[in-house]
Amino acid sequence: MFRDKSVYKLPRKTQEQFIENIYKKTLELHGTIENILAASEMSTKDFAKRLNFVPVQIEDLIKEVYKDSLKDAKKEGLFFTYKKSKNKLSLISADKKYLKLAIANLIDNAIQYTKEGGKIEITARKLKDNVIIKIKDTGMGIPKKDTKGIFKKFYRASNATTTYTDYPGLGLFIVKKVLDLHPGAKMSFKSKEGNGTCFTLSFPIVR
Repeated sequence: MFRDKSVYKLPRKTQEQFIENIYKKTLELHGTIENILAASEMSTKDFAKRLNFVPVQIEDLIKEVYKDSLKDAKKEGLFFTYKKSKNKLSLISADKKYLKLAIANLIDNAIQYTKEGGKIEITARKLKDNVIIKIKDTGMGIPKKDTKGIFKKFYRASNATTTYTDYPGLGLFIVKKVLDLHPGAKMSFKSKEGNGTCFTLSFPIVR
C-alpha cells in the first residue's frame, strides 16, 4: 500500500496506525528470530563452554531489563513495578548476557499473557546464602495439564495457542536451559489458570 501510494489516500490517523502496527510486528519478529537463534545455539553440544561466569550485581541487570520492558508494559495498559531489596544484594556468579536473556523472556511472557489493567511485579531479596528473584503476574495462568511441558522447545500452553498465535514457544525453553547451566541456580513456578503465574529464581551468592 505504501509502494503504490494508496495508503496516502487514507486519513492521517489511519496512516499513523499502519506505521505503528508495522513497527510493532517488526519488533515481535526480531524477538522471535533472536529466540530461534538462541535456542539453536543452546542445543549444540559445546554451548556450556561458551558461557562466561563473572561476579554479577543482579539488581543492575534487572534494572536494565525493567527499563527495556517498561514501555511495552505501559502500551499494554499494565501496572509494572520493580521492588528492589532495601539492602544492596550480594554478587552472584553468572553469564550476564544469557541471564539477562532469561529474565527478559520471563518478563516478555508476563507482558504477553497479562490483559490490560493487570499487574506484573519483580522483587529481589537475599535469603540466607541465596539471592531470590520473583516475577509475578496476574495474567491468564497455565492450565494444570500443561505445566509439565512448558519448558520444552516450541511447546505452548493450550490457552496461549488459542489466544496468542504469533509466538513460537521458545521463551521458557531458553530460561530453563540458562538456569540449568548456572551452578547452584534453581527455578520454580506457581500458576493457576485465569489467576496468574509467579516464577522464582534462586542463585547462590559469591563467596
